[in-house]
Amino acid sequence: MMQSVVGRTLTSFANEVLLSEASVVSEGAVTNGDRDGEKIFCGSTMVTIRFADLDLDPVDENGGRESLLVALKKSISFHVRLLRLARREAELRCAPYLPVKMSTELEFTIEDDALLVDIDIECPLAEPRDDAEQAPGDSP
Repeated sequence: MMQSVVGRTLTSFANEVLLSEASVVSEGAVTNGDRDGEKIFCGSTMVTIRFADLDLDPVDENGGRESLLVALKKSISFHVRLLRLARREAELRCAPYLPVKMSTELEFTIEDDALLVDIDIECPLAEPRDDAEQAPGDSP
């Protein structure tokens, strides 16, 4: 699952396995911003990966959980996958508005038998388009 490059890093396959075993819980709401008529989405997505689901020993020859935590914190591809997941969750919660520019913060922790990744999101929202595109042949 891990390969040595300079230190330890995760393979793309390992990233996918980790996220396929994860549970995801999201929450958030659209609120009024500081400017007149401005809408803002504030939310959070929690990704939980249980070590028991991975058959990962607390201490093994590769460093176990702590080694995994360090590798995940450094993994750009894992961060990108997490941010894409959080964006999809945010888009579902702020519909029909459209997220414009997201500010995010990721926090990685180990609690009990799980890796927790908390992704906080804040973004201004664009108004939904009035002239929604229709499929050819559809009538209003």
